[in-house]
Amino acid sequence: MWFLLGVQDQLQKKNFARDCVCIFLPQFLVVDPVLCLGKAKLDEKNHEREKGRAMAVAKVQQLIEENALIVFSKSYCPYCIRAKQLLKSLGATGKIIELDNEKDGAAMQTALVEISKQRTVPNIFIKGKHLGGCDDTVAAHRNGTLVPMLKDAGAIMVVEA
Repeated sequence: MWFLLGVQDQLQKKNFARDCVCIFLPQFLVVDPVLCLGKAKLDEKNHEREKGRAMAVAKVQQLIEENALIVFSKSYCPYCIRAKQLLKSLGATGKIIELDNEKDGAAMQTALVEISKQRTVPNIFIKGKHLGGCDDTVAAHRNGTLVPMLKDAGAIMVVEA
């Protein structure tokens, strides 16, 4: 159902029309109330989506801050498996989050994009600092910087002889 509002009514209905889908004709303002209600529902959905995004970002940030080593992974990903095997072979201990097994894994991965600017997994952080993915981890190991970073973070136990 469409409402036609005369030119004089436009001034009185300005706030109503501003939030609605309207078509302006020379003498009339055409307003679709169904689309108006739809916009209100969209605004509510957007608010809930934004709230969920903010909660996911906060959760991921907290996990990064609380863990000396954290690997955001997917259980089936060959690059994740390679990175986790490398870290394990070095004796590193840390937290592994398998995003595909988490109820909010997709939201967490989206939050990781915002935090690290990296969409892919694995997404590895050492002492709150973003290391990168599998290739970055392997490169850090090859150039000799990975083990010192892990030791400094307390993710590898240093045994005094």
